[in-house]
Amino acid sequence: MQESFKTYYRADRWTYPDSNFSSQQTCSKLALKICKLAARLTRKECKLETSLQKRRSHHATNLQQACRVKLIANIAKTEYEKNLRLELAT
Repeated sequence: MQESFKTYYRADRWTYPDSNFSSQQTCSKLALKICKLAARLTRKECKLETSLQKRRSHHATNLQQACRVKLIANIAKTEYEKNLRLELAT
């Protein structure tokens, strides 16, 4: 076999070290891209979760505020009616 072709025989098959190295580089690059994509998706998921929590908190605050306003309005209406009856009675 000629060494100049950089071809080796191993376990009943021909291997090409340069192409094997290229395949390893390709797989390594692919694995790195997959890891980066997974990290990016995880960050986006965290952002969405945080955004959802903020929206829930905002809606809960708005609901509490609306309930307080409604309660105050009911109290004011009741007090006004009581005062009106007292004024009409006198």
